[in-house]
Amino acid sequence: MDGGPDGRWIAADESGWDGEALFQPTEPYMTIGSVAIDDGDADTVLALLRRDAGIEQAAELKFGHFARGRNQRRLEVLAGALRPGGMLAGRVSIFMIDKRFFVTAKIIDLLLEEYAHENGVDLHADDQARRYAQKLIEEGPRRLGPPCSTK
Repeated sequence: MDGGPDGRWIAADESGWDGEALFQPTEPYMTIGSVAIDDGDADTVLALLRRDAGIEQAAELKFGHFARGRNQRRLEVLAGALRPGGMLAGRVSIFMIDKRFFVTAKIIDLLLEEYAHENGVDLHADDQARRYAQKLIEEGPRRLGPPCSTK
């Protein structure tokens, strides 16, 4: 129970992970979500979400159950649970990652950060590294040309 000796547990899940092939044009985003809740509250929340969204068959609730078929009512139920004052307010964290930006930012770190640091430049001060990554995403394809064929 919340506040008890064992506290609550945290469940986390991801969507859009492509393994080693991190960037796939068909899956441009990766989402990571977590919820901190005790078992008693979790049972209640899940029961209410199932009831209000009309989800009966699924053994495990996934975002797809709420988004599938563009069921507006189901999305409203989920949004209501997540908004301030909702059943899950203050218990949920959701991170959405643009994989193209993530990979580009990592390239900036790997190729430039060490050299910059050795020369007294902190690329992370004033968001310089982020701005470099964004600029590379915006200008790279135009300046570098189309991808090379590996055939």
